[in-house]
Amino acid sequence: MQRFVNKKYSNMKAVPNKNFGTLKKKENSSEGNSEGSGFGKLVFGTVAGNGYNTNGMSFEEAYRIFKELGGTKNWKAKEIDKKSKEEQAKKDNPPAEKKESKREEHTKSIEKHLSGKGATSEQTQAIMKAIGKISDEAVSKLNAGFDNIGKFNLKGYSGYTRMDSIYINLESTRSLDKQRGYDCAFETLTHETGHAYDYRVGISKDLSVIESARKSRDELLNNLAKEGGLSNGIKNPDRIQRAEREAIWEGLKKVINGDLEEPQMPTRSQFGFVDDPYINFSSVANKTKEEYIKNQRNSWEYYYANEEKRSQLDEKYALRYDMTTTAYKEAKKKFEQAEQSGANKIALEKYLKADEIYKKEYREYNAQKSSRGIISDFLGCSTEGKFDVVNRGYSGHSAGYTKGKSTYGLKFGGAFYPTGASAQGEFWAEFYQSKLMGETETLELTKRLMPSIYNKMEEYYNKIGE
Repeated sequence: MQRFVNKKYSNMKAVPNKNFGTLKKKENSSEGNSEGSGFGKLVFGTVAGNGYNTNGMSFEEAYRIFKELGGTKNWKAKEIDKKSKEEQAKKDNPPAEKKESKREEHTKSIEKHLSGKGATSEQTQAIMKAIGKISDEAVSKLNAGFDNIGKFNLKGYSGYTRMDSIYINLESTRSLDKQRGYDCAFETLTHETGHAYDYRVGISKDLSVIESARKSRDELLNNLAKEGGLSNGIKNPDRIQRAEREAIWEGLKKVINGDLEEPQMPTRSQFGFVDDPYINFSSVANKTKEEYIKNQRNSWEYYYANEEKRSQLDEKYALRYDMTTTAYKEAKKKFEQAEQSGANKIALEKYLKADEIYKKEYREYNAQKSSRGIISDFLGCSTEGKFDVVNRGYSGHSAGYTKGKSTYGLKFGGAFYPTGASAQGEFWAEFYQSKLMGETETLELTKRLMPSIYNKMEEYYNKIGE
């Protein structure tokens, strides 16, 4: 569309209006220089205060008089004085610095302990990363535990405590570490720290703790028997009958496994995968009958046989070769068909998916067994190996380790650690570890099954760092 133009006025020229003159810029005028502004009020107020009539007076006139009266010097002096007062106030009242939280304080202390007691920078970094996952209270209790460590030895050791020094392999993570997202052996670290703390404080030698361990042995045996189907528990903890024993094992399985079933490892054959027959038929694969018989003669049976017996053995070897070779050829044919048709590829994909699920479920299953090891280990230690929990696949110490050693601390077993494999000593280390790692379900279950020693150890735990 064309723009509309009125031809009547299109040739008209612009003529200046004589009634409008050019606006002249006022001297010293600027935004804020008016009677209503802060500075303007100061100027007009000073002039009026010295006897001048400011009614109708322009700012320029008022400002001229203001300068003659020395107002600019006084104003600048006031501004300088105001700034100096503000600066002095900042010095007198500096902004409050952010106070370091207790967690930050304990974390720095832990880092100092590690670097000062033998841990490398890489090991310290791995542990500090793990500490970021635990609660504020746990950080505080771990720091107090590290106060009692003489030295950290964190490379290439199986995991033990020698007096107040701990020896572990920090890189050897367990199922519980992996399941909880730790990149180092945090479970073993906290467990052995508990032992070192016990060495310094003497928890497991406390007579009241020893007595609580004795009571909790009976509590645990009775409660496990009830879990296993004996409503009245056991009659005599020192003379356990066969039926009672079976019920205790069944009860232990229930409380350790909980709702989890032990996952079954899948096999490739379950999904129709046909293995290379060479695996099972290597003795005849790519071998002549003569070669096979010659290999079979390398036996004590053939060496001590007479000529007649050797002839019979050669016939036996030849017959075995024929039968095995026939089976090998059939298996090889099936394998080649499965490979060529793509059936093996499909079966392998199904197997790998099933294996991935199995590994995840098995890690969860193993992690739970490890977490609840405080229960199974106490059963083994408190009965001095009469219940061999390790042989049954549970977490704890073997019967060979607990037999002949101090169960309640009345004797001192073990070459370096005075409490040996004592039930209360191991319970404390497991308890301390579970508290730090936040194993709430395990702790609640433990309290229900053996309240005497649980309550006693909680008293000690609450005193840490006081």
